[in-house]
Amino acid sequence: GIAYLDHAPAGRYIGEANLQKGIDRAVSVSCKKLAPNKLFYDIFLPLETLPLVKFKAGTSLGTSLLINDNDGKGRKTGLTLAPKGKEPFNAPHEYRDLIFLR
Repeated sequence: GIAYLDHAPAGRYIGEANLQKGIDRAVSVSCKKLAPNKLFYDIFLPLETLPLVKFKAGTSLGTSLLINDNDGKGRKTGLTLAPKGKEPFNAPHEYRDLIFLR
């Protein structure tokens, strides 16, 4: 698994030549099969990946998640938090809220 960052906060660069987009090597993503039709995704976001976010109870941020997307020879079925058939890239009002509990 990988995390692709599209717009890094100012001062935190990803990739080569001070790019603000690319694969974020600080994020770790893993997947484990728990049962025939049940998967567990573990996504770890170190503090430096979201420097503008306050990691405390009650903090919220917009979240978009897309799993098993294939932009090669057509898309495969994917799991997304966005409305079916849409991508919230240019519609941030369609992002889901992630709220820290502790």
